[in-house]
Amino acid sequence: MADQIRRYFTSRDMARVSSRACEGCGKCCRGMGDTVHVDPYDCFMLTNKLGRPFSALLDREIALHFEGGLMVPALRMDPDCVFLGADGRCRIHEARPGICRLFPLGRDYNEGKVRYFLLEDACPEKSRTKVRIDRWLGIPDISVYEEFKLDWHKFQVSLAGYLDQASDRELVRRLNLLVLETFYLTPYTDFYPDFYGRLAHIKQSL
Repeated sequence: MADQIRRYFTSRDMARVSSRACEGCGKCCRGMGDTVHVDPYDCFMLTNKLGRPFSALLDREIALHFEGGLMVPALRMDPDCVFLGADGRCRIHEARPGICRLFPLGRDYNEGKVRYFLLEDACPEKSRTKVRIDRWLGIPDISVYEEFKLDWHKFQVSLAGYLDQASDRELVRRLNLLVLETFYLTPYTDFYPDFYGRLAHIKQSL
């Protein structure tokens, strides 16, 4: 859809995202490949919910793949999401990743702010009611979360650009492992202060 005709929303806007007719068809949890990325906040939520460290999730629930030179964790799909129950419901619903919380919305980071838009034809259910987006996401301190998403996005874009141009494959490997260790494998106690402390440290290191 062309940018000029796409409608954007803020987290306080209402959008047609909720369907009472959903009976757990699970179509939004199947055949997604490696597109359901897991960011550091998702890691924090998942490890708390499951009571296991991120390193243990790499055994079965989380896969690592590369986009350009950047290593990106994502939920495993085989082809269904590993957390999809036999009843078509999410088994980690209260700790589901941000991409899952968004559906059927997408997220945009242009103009230095977080904006949302409807993914046309993403959900087969056409009869949907309006819900305020921050309530739909169900994330505490949404403004703080959105600031985190902006900062994480900027960091990833910057790092991906650097890695894509790097000719030293060993350097690429070491930097990806450093990011994995810093933001995913090392447990969080208080997420936002921990994250920003790590972000400042790794920027200084890089």
